[in-house]
Amino acid sequence: REGGRGKYHFTGRWYLLPEETHTGRQAHHARREVFLSSQVDEIEVESIYLYKRPRVYSPAEFKSATDAGDDVYLCEYLYDSTFQRFRRMEEQHERAGASAELDE
Repeated sequence: REGGRGKYHFTGRWYLLPEETHTGRQAHHARREVFLSSQVDEIEVESIYLYKRPRVYSPAEFKSATDAGDDVYLCEYLYDSTFQRFRRMEEQHERAGASAELDE
């Protein structure tokens, strides 16, 4: 969308590494695991630079992913930093609609 100064902005949610949560990395975390956070920010589109687009998959998708590499991640949980809690994402629940689950 267009911001007040004629620049385009992007509103999105952040993925967090286990180290960025209140519990830190635990032995049961997968090496490539991330959590979809409740944190939403608006940033200028011009500031987004991606050398290579990262891929984030559900556990089922991750197991069958053929594009393995340093830019492929597994996401099974939502993380709410306000209440410091993790909630498992439903397999059939798309990440794009996950914000409704956090708003409950």
